Amino acid sequence: MDCEQAWRRLAAPPGFHAAQDARAVADAFETSLASGERSPEQHVEFLCRVLSDPALVNRPGLEYLVMAFQADRARFTAGQLRRFADTAVDRFGLVQREVFALALCDFIARALPPDASFEALSDMTALARTPQSLSGVFFGLDILWREAGAPGAEPTDPDRPTLERAARVAELRLLHLKRRLRDEPAGPPVEASS
Repeated sequence: MDCEQAWRRLAAPPGFHAAQDARAVADAFETSLASGERSPEQHVEFLCRVLSDPALVNRPGLEYLVMAFQADRARFTAGQLRRFADTAVDRFGLVQREVFALALCDFIARALPPDASFEALSDMTALARTPQSLSGVFFGLDILWREAGAPGAEPTDPDRPTLERAARVAELRLLHLKRRLRDEPAGPPVEASS
């Protein structure tokens, strides 16, 4: 995968085929991972670059990149996974698309140790700017909930009461976001054309 060419393809003005373009880049990304043509660090750098670009973060189809990354996460070091997760958390306030938020939070819940996942998802709760992005946080918390108390869980992992408190905080955040959306003016009036 030529990272610059893939970047240009994603950064092109969005058109009718934006999701297909992102899917093609994700397929090339996955093939590149499997072939070892690029180092894992170059793949992480590419993903962090995409997440850090406010113009790209809400493009349709970017969830395919995250899913390709997650499918091959065993190829990456804990530090590389954490770097991507930190970038995802830092940029989560820009995420508006629900399916992308779901992919990011699923990755964080599964790829990081439970205590680090919980911390990241808690931070993402505060950063969420839309109900759609907050649904990703609920999804990640649900994954942690299912794993809490399972055989092999560490004593330092978040327990179910802690996860319930986090879900209540997320619910309060959701109510706040919905109230804000309801109370915001719709914007300037649109004049009818004659």
